[in-house]
Amino acid sequence: MTMKLSVIIPAYNEEERLPNTLHEAYAWLTSHVQDDFEIIVVDDGSNDGTCVCVEKLQSEMPELTLIQQQQNQGKGAAVRRGMLAAKGDVHLFMDADHSTHIREVEKVFEVFETSKHSDVVIASRQHPDSDISQHQSWLREHMGKTFNFLMRVSTGIDMPDTQCGFKAMTKQASYAIFSKQKLDGFSFDVEM
Repeated sequence: MTMKLSVIIPAYNEEERLPNTLHEAYAWLTSHVQDDFEIIVVDDGSNDGTCVCVEKLQSEMPELTLIQQQQNQGKGAAVRRGMLAAKGDVHLFMDADHSTHIREVEKVFEVFETSKHSDVVIASRQHPDSDISQHQSWLREHMGKTFNFLMRVSTGIDMPDTQCGFKAMTKQASYAIFSKQKLDGFSFDVEM
């Protein structure tokens, strides 16, 4: 992999899950991407120890940066802030719970390398080859499917899973998308 990768993780009250995610992601990235990556955690006004746990890890993870938002503005605002601060050729945002493992970025790079016309790659839990090791609750999965169905009917966007929290884009696409729009609402994924 020759592209510098920026991994953006929006976090709100994630002191319990985030350290494990950062350890796992950092270990995988250092062995597969070496020193050609950065991890940006954007704290979205957490009122727990999220920032403290990230600050503690920075001494052992020099590629780790913390950006703090003073008040909670929503996941879209946190993602936007991280995407605009990222320096890599590829900007990836992923959820703090690591529900999609960082190793899936290899598939992202494959798409970028084989399809010169792709600027955005979106993971999908609905894809037939998806390997979901940790399912969401029955209610959450069905609420997501219902939302996606309603979104597809109302917008005409034919994407099976707009809400998956693992999306990558080229630096140019990231700046084009996030510099012009706020994208900080509940459905920022659909707006994007």
